[in-house]
Amino acid sequence: MQGVTESLAGRAAVLTLLPFSLREGAGLPEPEIDPFERIAALEDVDVPEALRGPMDLAERLVTGGFPEPLLDESIDPRTWYAAFVQTYLERDVRALRAVGDLGAFERFLVALAARSASPLNASELGRDIGVSYKTVQAWLSVLRASGQIELLRPYFANLGKRLVKAPRVHFLDTGLLAWLLRVRSAEQLVDGPAAGLIFETAVHAQLHRLFAHRGEPPPIHAWRTSSGHEVDFVVDLGHRLVPVEAKLTATPRRSHARSVERFLDLFGDRAPKGYVVCLCPEPMPLTRRVHAIPLGAL
Repeated sequence: MQGVTESLAGRAAVLTLLPFSLREGAGLPEPEIDPFERIAALEDVDVPEALRGPMDLAERLVTGGFPEPLLDESIDPRTWYAAFVQTYLERDVRALRAVGDLGAFERFLVALAARSASPLNASELGRDIGVSYKTVQAWLSVLRASGQIELLRPYFANLGKRLVKAPRVHFLDTGLLAWLLRVRSAEQLVDGPAAGLIFETAVHAQLHRLFAHRGEPPPIHAWRTSSGHEVDFVVDLGHRLVPVEAKLTATPRRSHARSVERFLDLFGDRAPKGYVVCLCPEPMPLTRRVHAIPLGAL
């Protein structure tokens, strides 16, 4: 965009196309339904057989959604992501932001991956890798502008409670995230300590694509109060709020809906129901107002 000499204001639209969604990666068409309507009725979505098995999903999360490693079986995803980081994230980002210390930038990528799905403290991140706060902010801006990460701002409402202001950082492709965290196989993902982090990142990535791939700014926020109540994602549909919690389990229980129920109690008529995204094979009710849904429903 920097190389375009004219502004093209009013004559061009910019559409963000991220790596494939889970449905696209499985060779399935996305449902032709408005994302605002789809989010409001996730318990009615048919889940394809290809997106039900936990190990199949784990394999898809490790492979990620970039076309080359996903569609070409002759390409080793580990080799592809190593080349992607070296050629794009290191060379091109360095050119854009004049990254002088390549070692620091490599440490930054790994440290940021370890913080995916967590509140981001740029000053603390800078201290950990030995760079300034301004440098961290500059690198974050390039990664965000190039579709590698997204920063979720907290949802604010006048409920008399102070909300935590730090945004949460999420990588937008689980394959890149898994590579940075040294997760190289579905088995390693399932048995490793990064499973919950990568699963929550996958839930956000799917929610994000529902809107971004249809030209809509994703109306997704994080929610946490100073008293410790939190929900992973809040989708603001304007007339209503939809809380979504990510739980890495194939056997969801009523207790997994506790945080969503708390959100529904606080927001009343604006939030009539919510969801817990997990590894269950089919949508199922956990409470009167909260349904558990498979990741494939997104």
